[in-house]
Amino acid sequence: MILEIDVGNSRAKWRVVDEEGSTEIFGVEVGSLEGLIESHQDRTFQRVRVSSVRSETKNLRLCQEIQSRLGVRPEFAQSLNFCGGIFNAYEQPEMLGVDRWLAMLAGRKLVGEQAFVVVDAGSALTMDFVDRDGVHSGGYIVPGLQLQLDSLSRGTAIPLKNGQFWPELVPGRNTYSAIRSGILGMVCCWVYSEIGALGVNRTNFLITGGDASVLSCELMKKGLHCVHVPDLVLDGLRVALP
Repeated sequence: MILEIDVGNSRAKWRVVDEEGSTEIFGVEVGSLEGLIESHQDRTFQRVRVSSVRSETKNLRLCQEIQSRLGVRPEFAQSLNFCGGIFNAYEQPEMLGVDRWLAMLAGRKLVGEQAFVVVDAGSALTMDFVDRDGVHSGGYIVPGLQLQLDSLSRGTAIPLKNGQFWPELVPGRNTYSAIRSGILGMVCCWVYSEIGALGVNRTNFLITGGDASVLSCELMKKGLHCVHVPDLVLDGLRVALP
């Protein structure tokens, strides 16, 4: 069995797969990863594959915890100059977020020799462009939906409710819905304009991340076809670490 872990800024996704890649169990962990590792210590793993955007210190601690409890030295994916048919646009390839890199590797495997765009709607919202030859032409990073909401809360005296509900894109009739509709609308318009510049529905558009379902729903209403791939980063681990 193989344990695959995608460690993001605010949560971790994981799954257990067999050697053929079929998923047996999966889940999401918020906060500490010790509980996740401890819950699997009765299983026998041949490999542990990890994607992590956290600091080197935290990754070292995670490596030690996995080795101690599971008896396997984890393999951490890294951004490279070239892998899986993708050419990295960064002058220093290792500086590209590994989650973005893995999403592109998985995207290439999914769409083949076609141009595509990947949007990862997590704590940060990223957008990356890859042409039909597998050349990464660069990308964007902006605050995700919740980070934008948090920044407005910190920078103003507007009372904001907690919650994950994002309303439809209509003018709000109370402060709560006005703010959330405004943030969602701003992000959707930006994504739509970038994809539209390439020719709406002429480029494969893949979307992943915690807020992908909310964004894809609104973008579909605008006529922009999205393919929601929830485990795109995990899928990329198999390409980076075959």
